[in-house]
Amino acid sequence: YYTLIEYLNYYNETTNYKYNNAIQNNNEASPVFLPLHAAYSKYEHDWNSIIHTHPYLELLYINNGSGFFITEEKEHSITKGNLIIINANTPHTEKSSENMPLEYISVAIKDLCFSFNNLTSYAIYKCNEDQAIFSHYMHSIFIELKNKNPDYVKVCQIQLQRLTNYSIQIESTTRIARECNKIKQYIDFHFSQELSLEKLAALTHLNKYYVSHIFSKHFGYSPMQYLCQVRIQNSKNLLANTD
Repeated sequence: YYTLIEYLNYYNETTNYKYNNAIQNNNEASPVFLPLHAAYSKYEHDWNSIIHTHPYLELLYINNGSGFFITEEKEHSITKGNLIIINANTPHTEKSSENMPLEYISVAIKDLCFSFNNLTSYAIYKCNEDQAIFSHYMHSIFIELKNKNPDYVKVCQIQLQRLTNYSIQIESTTRIARECNKIKQYIDFHFSQELSLEKLAALTHLNKYYVSHIFSKHFGYSPMQYLCQVRIQNSKNLLANTD
């Protein structure tokens, strides 16, 4: 992990290589969204936390500190390593804690919009062990938009596409774990009832074959195999405790 100054120095030394590598060797489809500008912000006492909107999508990466991401309906705690994706025209603001001042990179993107599972117009990712990856993408986009070297728009588009794809992958993995645990818990409490794969899949609103696949991949056995295991174990417990 680099501090901002260390990253600036490192990145400027390797700019030509990164341009050539990203443009000449890139096989990804050219995205249509357009990066507009970037900023690096640090909380000062004159920072006014006022609810506002933007006519573009905004990415916020918390580089240091902690505080709150605030919408008209809710207040979320945010801290170092969090990535916040905010669709255009979403009322929001950020509020820093006093003892750990917020520092973040913001990137404005035109013609890009996300649809999130919870039906909100924003999402907060706790990057955790992926902090180095998110930090690299956000810092590199920030530098490209600041320096505006030749082909900077395309380089930013490539990095943004990789960043958003990685974010979607994390969200997808998190949802899979949540849905699998929901099915497992349902079986634990309702194993004595008549259960089918169709009924279990209905809990998640997913295709029954896909549910069987992700459950097997997550736990090492299918939902129906797990149901059999629970019923067998329950029968053993009843026999062991019956005179």
